[in-house]
Amino acid sequence: MTHRTHPPRSFQKFFADHLHGGRAATLAVAQAWRDQIMLAHPRFSKAALSTLLRKHNTSGIPGVYRKVQRKSGKQGKVSTHVIWQAQTPLCVIPFKSKSFSVAKFGEAEAFQLAVAARKTFEADL
Repeated sequence: MTHRTHPPRSFQKFFADHLHGGRAATLAVAQAWRDQIMLAHPRFSKAALSTLLRKHNTSGIPGVYRKVQRKSGKQGKVSTHVIWQAQTPLCVIPFKSKSFSVAKFGEAEAFQLAVAARKTFEADL
């Protein structure tokens, strides 16, 4: 699967009524410009958006993250848990996540399980 590394672009342009002969003519020119932009830059589907790599992603797989969780226990004792977590694509409601412990599965297997969970989430699109 190829992952895009850039978000969709947005476009905007100002159209002045006095330059195009009134409000109705300006609206027609603006709509023609919009239609031209939409043809040149089609909208992203939900599935395509889910393949975008975010700037902070270090796993190389969209929606898969390595997390280090620190919890304070009794008497000030701090415990650390390292997990690989898969999350649903941003457009999926309700949001879901699934975590895999590095202590339980090992680094490589926890990562692979998180990747598989993400693929399952994407299949629901």
